[in-house]
Amino acid sequence: MATETNVDVKLLQSLNTSTWTSSLLQGFLIGQRTESVIKIIGLARVLENTNVENFQAYVENSLAGSVKICGLVVQGKTEEPSQKIWNQLRSLDGLDTEDDLIVCFLNDKDKITDKSFYWLLPTDDVEPRQAEVIIGETNIFSSSIITRIRTEINLNILSRNGKLTKSILNCEYERLCDDILESGSFVFSIDEGNILISREDIIGLKKNATVSTLNEYMKTGKGQRSHQHEVLPMAVFQRLACNNSTPTCAPFIHHRIGEEKCLTLNLQIDVLCLIPMEQPIKDVYPILCKSICSQLESMKTCLQEYQQEEKFYQPEVFHFQPKGTNFFLSVIYPKELTEDFLQVKRRQLHDIFGLPLDCPMLRRSNRYIFYGEEINGGYILNPHTAIVNNNPLKDSKFYLVEGNYTYHHYMQDQFDDNKWGCAYRSLQTLVSWFIFHGYTEKPVPNHREIQQALVDIGDKDVKFVESKKWIGSLEVSYCLEHLIGVTSKILSVSTGAELASKGRELANHFSTQGTPIMIGGGVLAHTILGVNFSEVTGALRFLILDPHFTGGENIREIIDKGWCGWKGPEFWDQTAMYNMCLPQRPKAL
Repeated sequence: MATETNVDVKLLQSLNTSTWTSSLLQGFLIGQRTESVIKIIGLARVLENTNVENFQAYVENSLAGSVKICGLVVQGKTEEPSQKIWNQLRSLDGLDTEDDLIVCFLNDKDKITDKSFYWLLPTDDVEPRQAEVIIGETNIFSSSIITRIRTEINLNILSRNGKLTKSILNCEYERLCDDILESGSFVFSIDEGNILISREDIIGLKKNATVSTLNEYMKTGKGQRSHQHEVLPMAVFQRLACNNSTPTCAPFIHHRIGEEKCLTLNLQIDVLCLIPMEQPIKDVYPILCKSICSQLESMKTCLQEYQQEEKFYQPEVFHFQPKGTNFFLSVIYPKELTEDFLQVKRRQLHDIFGLPLDCPMLRRSNRYIFYGEEINGGYILNPHTAIVNNNPLKDSKFYLVEGNYTYHHYMQDQFDDNKWGCAYRSLQTLVSWFIFHGYTEKPVPNHREIQQALVDIGDKDVKFVESKKWIGSLEVSYCLEHLIGVTSKILSVSTGAELASKGRELANHFSTQGTPIMIGGGVLAHTILGVNFSEVTGALRFLILDPHFTGGENIREIIDKGWCGWKGPEFWDQTAMYNMCLPQRPKAL
């Protein structure tokens, strides 16, 4: 049993604001367990009419390796749990209670506090015992290394009667997973083979090393900062023969005549593991193998769920870290099927993990982008996160753009729009935000498509297409609505000097909408990514992304020369009129 149990304070707040059913088992507590500590960071709700055994496996297969179910949420009618309730839990069909579990016990009267947690031990005759838990900010990322295993596994399915049935698929998957877990044929490689981890041996590290020694192989290195989680990539090799593979019987050939069908599935494995720093390296191998098998099990479920007669959709892996969660979800979607078709699946996942139902969080475009991953088009992702010193105003708060966007500026895409295309580029940045957040599957529009959209709605005549004429905030709002169905609010000031008084409105926009703002005035357009605002003094600064940059995609030049940075009210032309386009989030799933 771990010596310490930590419960994330945000999880406790979520438990206290949730609505519960009358069922005994309400959900599973998600966390990470080591010899010294259990960290509980999330909740998976048990949906009505759910097979508990299948659901428990489904939840754990959706989590990164080493993150697992550590406890239960239980509804009782008494103020404290009893032996009778504990026995009812143990008798639930399919519920795995072989490990020590933390139980959050709910009742109708009391708020959930640190006194609401108890131990459920495997021994039948042990009375419920209160668990000593520490409530606070609990983060498993800071004490773990994220490994990422990407490889291809070929699965050959042979049907002897000419039909590919679910039972045949189950048998082949079971055989494949047994082979991975038992044969020891996999070898995991780090740093181009300088470190090799196999079942029998570790090459390149001391035998008593812990996972923390792998830190030096991370790309960022000491002293660098990134808003993205970094992963340690692992390659996989498979030995064709193992030392213990001596045949136990003579080979034989069986010749059979009949109709047979063979299907080969090329499964693209993409597995995440969050391995605690204190974990001995010698214990990592089974974690990696089990994580691969868990993903294979999820792929099998996906293949069977969307199978159409003998047509199988290729399963694809997507990793997500939805807003407000402290863990990764790995979801398998069938390739080729549309987001609209998958809405029922996404809604179920939103219900299980307590995600809002009016905001896309698990669409393909919501996938997590890890540090070092390339962005299509070579654009820079979230340049403002590279600003080292934000120098907050006295008694102020930061109100910033939420999530991902890409920086669009002059001269990109091999297109010369110098001195006239700044508002077009700001619009492209706004559209990129809606793409990353799952509100549209349409690509970022180019200048001609923007101009054609304005012609199509009757705002411009046909001569506007392929011209070098400017657009402003109103045209940007028209394009957002016409091209991707996003409405906007327009905030106007008669002079740039008035922008200093708009801190409260802008802070509210970033708090409630979180979208970047396009601002146009005089002959210039910019993108506002956030504000630093003091409710006490009214002081205000703007986080500006400048589309007038004509250089290459060099983040240090962009930050050091102020193309993305904090500006005071004096940055604006004090006598020019300004319009701001504030895009509004649609309600969607």
